[in-house]
Amino acid sequence: MDCLKSQRTEVLDLVMPTGRRSAWYAHSEAILQTLLCSEDQKESIEGVERILAIRGEGDPDTQLGDSSVRTRRTPDINCDASSIGDLISWSDGVSEPPFTCLLSTSEVNNVIKTPMEV
Repeated sequence: MDCLKSQRTEVLDLVMPTGRRSAWYAHSEAILQTLLCSEDQKESIEGVERILAIRGEGDPDTQLGDSSVRTRRTPDINCDASSIGDLISWSDGVSEPPFTCLLSTSEVNNVIKTPMEV
């Protein structure tokens, strides 16, 4: 991520329009899935915490994610991001990955110890 910030303005002006069009792949579901599969425990913890925030309060043994059909809009990219978790805004329109919707909150918490494999 830091390599973008170190580029000259002319280079960024050429590259970022393409990067923004490709932001489809930076949807919250994809970023969360990447965090959950990471070998870096800090990233796994961030992914789990974000999913728990999306789910809200509930019984950890029975609460599942929302697997209903949802609209998907291309997120705005934060060009100053220094980590994958900072790449998008987490304020609205975020959803958890389909792979975790059928996992209980307790099972999602286990990803901290053992990264998720897809």
